[in-house]
Amino acid sequence: MKAYYTRRFTALDKFEGIVDKIAIYDRLGNIKSIHTIQVDKNGYEYYEVDNPFDENGLFTDKIKDAILCIRNGYADCIVKSNFLNMLILHKYIDENYGKPLRDKTIEGFKNTKFAYAIKLTFYNSFTNDGLYLSNNNNNLLFFYDKNKIMTFDNIEDAKKYRLNLFNIAQNYFNEYIASGKNETYLKNFDETSVIKYMFRDLRKNRDTFDLDIVQVIK
Repeated sequence: MKAYYTRRFTALDKFEGIVDKIAIYDRLGNIKSIHTIQVDKNGYEYYEVDNPFDENGLFTDKIKDAILCIRNGYADCIVKSNFLNMLILHKYIDENYGKPLRDKTIEGFKNTKFAYAIKLTFYNSFTNDGLYLSNNNNNLLFFYDKNKIMTFDNIEDAKKYRLNLFNIAQNYFNEYIASGKNETYLKNFDETSVIKYMFRDLRKNRDTFDLDIVQVIK
């Protein structure tokens, strides 16, 4: 039994006029999402798939979710968008075209092991690029290197470690205040230390970044 069903229909789009759309239903007949059908450079129709495991429906930094959706038949292939480096999944209307793409994707990730990592992303960034926490004394990497980033086998451990980082930074800031704002506290960490980034924000009473839990390839 299929996990979902689809219905194709036409609708009026205020920007594009009459367009083809596809509605996705679960087994009970409840509508889950609606997508505009698009055409790729080879003339094949597809729609972009939402991530059912993410509250915003996004696959960016969710490579494990993406592969799981493809394995379960919800999508056929991964496309990386030039806009914000977003990860997008395509599902083709023509199963004869989509299935070989899906099989190729599944085969390519057959032996892949996934993990979780901590990524610093600046609020004012116009891309999805960020700094990954390394396995070297809580320093940050300015480029992705799967052999150097700190990874966790499950999301709970990653969240615990992130909380510990917040506690370290807060305790350090409290010591700084108790010392009468001794300037030597500003020099005790490497420039690439995530604690130093957090301490700077606490010291200036601002928020300039998020520490996100992301999915990575081990």
